[in-house]
Amino acid sequence: MNPSAVWLKVASNEALTGVEQIIGKLKDSKEKPSEITILSVITHGKFASIDGVVNYSNGKPLSFCDVFTFTSASNKGVVKEVRSYHIRN
Repeated sequence: MNPSAVWLKVASNEALTGVEQIIGKLKDSKEKPSEITILSVITHGKFASIDGVVNYSNGKPLSFCDVFTFTSASNKGVVKEVRSYHIRN
């Protein structure tokens, strides 16, 4: 991941900048997934997207779509930005 990567969480209007802040947010999460179902993955050039459903042990599923932008289309490209669209079911 690019050290200055940005994670934009659209529903909560939250922007996390930098690897340390992003990893910190993930580690602080109290919800732990019990199952992840991936419905589709699409890639083209320096862009990729994935969507699916995350089931949590508390029984509250989350539908998601994450759109990734990489620094380049080559296999040496790293994540530059992630835009997350999450909906609680």
